[in-house]
Order: sequence, then C-alpha cells, then structure tokens
Amino acid sequence: MNEMQMENEKPLLVVRYVWWRVLWRLCMPYVPGIFMFYGFGGYFVEHNNPIAYITMYAIMLFAIGMTINLLLTRDFRFYRDRIEKRWLLLGKKVLKYNEINVALTNANMRVFNFRTMAFTKRLECFSSFIRIDRNLISKKTEQKVVQFLADISQREVSEFQENVEIYPFVKGAKTQPVSLKKCWWLKAI
Repeated sequence: MNEMQMENEKPLLVVRYVWWRVLWRLCMPYVPGIFMFYGFGGYFVEHNNPIAYITMYAIMLFAIGMTINLLLTRDFRFYRDRIEKRWLLLGKKVLKYNEINVALTNANMRVFNFRTMAFTKRLECFSSFIRIDRNLISKKTEQKVVQFLADISQREVSEFQENVEIYPFVKGAKTQPVSLKKCWWLKAI
C-alpha cells in the first residue's frame, strides 16, 4: 500500500484521551514534579556535586518532555495493518502489527496507578514504541481496544490481561527477537 492510499484509508478505531483525566494527570504528578525537583535541587546540590546537578536537570527535562507529549497527543488510530499515534504540530508515528509486540502493564503504587498499553517494534539496538495510558481513556473505550486487538491478532480476549506481553502480536508473524550482540553500548556494560 502506498503513502497516498494510507492517507485516504479510514481508521477502524480512533482512541482519544479524556480531557479531564489529562488535566488531572498534569495536576498530579507531572507539573508539580517539575517544581518539586527544581525546589529540592538546591538542597541536593548544596555541596557542588556535578552528579546531583545532572540528575536534577535530567529528571526535570524528563517531566517536561512527558508533559509536552501528553499535551500534544491528539489521538491513536487503529487500522487493519497498523497503529498510528498522532500529535498536534509533530505529525504521526506508525507501527505495523506484524512487526510489533504488545504489552499490557499495571504498576500499582500507593499514590499512582500506571496502566499502559505499549506497542513496541524491536530495532537493532533500540525500540520504537507507542504507549497508550489506559488511565486516560474510558473503560468502554479500553474494552473496545482490547476486543479490536484480539480480533486483529487472531487471539482470545482472555490473552489480553494485566501484566502480559504478547510476542509476536499477530499469530504466525515471521518476526524474530533482535540479537543485541551488535550494540556497542551493551558491550561497555
């Protein structure tokens, strides 16, 4: 399928975050996290420790990046052969179903409950992924997505449960795990 046909094709399912859940996510961990690390930074770097400076600014940049990503995310589009994540101003990211694995995770901590749906394509030394925060979509939409994924992958809905990784996503796909022997940065560890 060429690029023009892909642009004209209608998505089978479109998933958008619920605005008030996004607002709550911004008000709870992200934006206060930026100011907390900046405020506590003076305490940690009191003795001019360069590692403390680097750590403080790395965590702040991560929180700022997560906030920008959340604010610019427009929607997720599911097609017969691929998933797309669309951003405002930044374009889109496309992953084909026959090249990915899917993981449904639930990290339940006392204060935060992070429930995600991650679509990951394994590259030579890195991964390309699209992650949907299941806490930011409605329960009905989440059930539609799970049913859609079960239909596309030719699997049972019961296989899509908490803390599961499905590899390969599509039954019978001829994908192989990537060998990490070529990665220079892993040899140094």
